[in-house]
Amino acid sequence: MRKLKNDWKEDYVKTNLPVVLMLSFCALMAGCTILEIARHADEANGQKIGPKPIQEDDVGEVCVAALPSIQSGKYKVDPYISAASSLQAFGREKACEKLLALADVEQQGAQVFVLCRMLFTKKPGSDFKRPSLGGPSFLANTEKSDWPLEPIELVDGVPFLITRGYLIGGEAESPAFYVRYCIETCDWNRFRFRPLSDAEKRKALDKLLASNKWKSRLLDAWRSRLSESDREFFAEQIK
Repeated sequence: MRKLKNDWKEDYVKTNLPVVLMLSFCALMAGCTILEIARHADEANGQKIGPKPIQEDDVGEVCVAALPSIQSGKYKVDPYISAASSLQAFGREKACEKLLALADVEQQGAQVFVLCRMLFTKKPGSDFKRPSLGGPSFLANTEKSDWPLEPIELVDGVPFLITRGYLIGGEAESPAFYVRYCIETCDWNRFRFRPLSDAEKRKALDKLLASNKWKSRLLDAWRSRLSESDREFFAEQIK
C-alpha cells in the first residue's frame, strides 16, 4: 500500500513538473521582492529613494571626498599626492577620463583644479592658464606672477596651497571645462608623484619658506615678508 502511495506521488510530480517549477519560481521571486522592498524601505528612511549621488570613488581609486577643499582652511597635501599618484598609474588617457568624472561630482569638483595643476604641464612656447576661481588672497603680499601654478606651488612633489581663499564675484569656472582645457592644450606631467615621508615634506616646506618670493628689497637689505601665521599656514598642510 505504501509503495502504491509513493508511486502515485512520483507520477504526479512527473506529470505536473512544469507547474511545480513555476510555483517554486513564483515563491522564490516573492521572497526576493519582499527582501528588496525591505531593503529600499531601510534606505528610504529619511532619504529620497533613487540612485545615490556620486560622492566618492565611482571613478577608480580616487576618493573625491578625501580631497580637502582649498577654501575650507583644512587643506592637506597628502590626499592630493595620493590621488595624483593613483591617477598617473592609469596612464594619461584613462586618468583624463577619471578626472572628467571627478569634475562632475557635486560640490567636490573644485578639488580637480589642484589635480590638474599637478598632472599637467604647459607645452613649450605656450601658457598653462590658471583656473578662474575668483580673486585670490595670496600670502605676504605676493602676486599672481609669483605663482604660475596657482592655487598651488609644487616643491619637490609637494603641492602647497599658496592662497588663503578666493573672493568670488560671479560664477567660478567649471571644473569639467578646465579639465578639457588641460587635456586639449597641455602636456602630461612626467614627474611621478609618490607618498612622501615626514622628513621629505619638511624639507620641501623649508625650501618653500626660503624662497626669494617671500622677500622684498628694502634699501640694500633683504627682509622676509612671511609672518609667523603664514609659516604656520604652510606647516599645517604637511601634518
